[in-house]
Amino acid sequence: MWFEVIHPRISEPFFLDKQGWHRDHRFGPGPLVAYASPTRPLAFRPSTTAMATALLPTRAEIASYPVLFTWAELKDIIRRGDLGALKRHPDFEKRYQEWRKEAIAEHGSMEAYIVKHRLGWDLSSPCALPTLPTSSSSYPTPPPSALPTRTTTPTPSPTPEYFTPTSPPNTYTLLHNDWPYSLPHNIEHHVLWSRLPLLHRALSSADEGWARVCELGVYGFTGAEGEGEGVEDAVKEQGRGIAQWMRGRWDERGWETAWFVNPPRLQSVPGLAHFHIFVRRKDGKEEA
Repeated sequence: MWFEVIHPRISEPFFLDKQGWHRDHRFGPGPLVAYASPTRPLAFRPSTTAMATALLPTRAEIASYPVLFTWAELKDIIRRGDLGALKRHPDFEKRYQEWRKEAIAEHGSMEAYIVKHRLGWDLSSPCALPTLPTSSSSYPTPPPSALPTRTTTPTPSPTPEYFTPTSPPNTYTLLHNDWPYSLPHNIEHHVLWSRLPLLHRALSSADEGWARVCELGVYGFTGAEGEGEGVEDAVKEQGRGIAQWMRGRWDERGWETAWFVNPPRLQSVPGLAHFHIFVRRKDGKEEA
């Protein structure tokens, strides 16, 4: 016995055997498979791509949900450290929680899904950092008599202890947030995922400051007057490198940004270092 099934994201039907999985090769590479049983509702899964990736919301779907915060309110929430107040629209949040549950069931953890299907990182090997150059055209070449008689092996650069403005590009990845907060549509919500720690004791000059950072996290703003007002010195010190990277990525003459690293107690993906980035053009308009 066969059941005709209409996938909500695909216009053509495919067919399901009551015994379980069925591959329909009419859809070409990466055929869809589906499963149904008396004890489990029907679920749709691509056979070669993570189901969670296939069912991520589109930009149009994200924009269809009502806005909950203005740009000024977003910055105020970040400045107060009330990061738990940042939310998605309830309907969008429900969809996110359902997706998250399925992603964890399929991959074992959110970390595993993100690393494999969104970042493409191989965490079984260290970062492939560049080696130091053995020569440079900017330096004069010594006469032959001054050259060493033995050969030398290029020395690999040591792996950095933490993220800096000059961290090699292969140590981090910048992505759009697949499940952004309910913000005005002219605000871009990104996440930078780092293979290096973002918070580190060496970035704080005192134990008290480091303890404060572990409690509050780190945050900052660029491209606006008075961007450092109200930011504790310990937070500024710890986040100086991230702020410098932000200014290099989004020119302050045309962009305004806000960003934060969640404290450990609020991290939804604690196994992967990351920080949230919010960006908007300096056009003076507040879109709904």
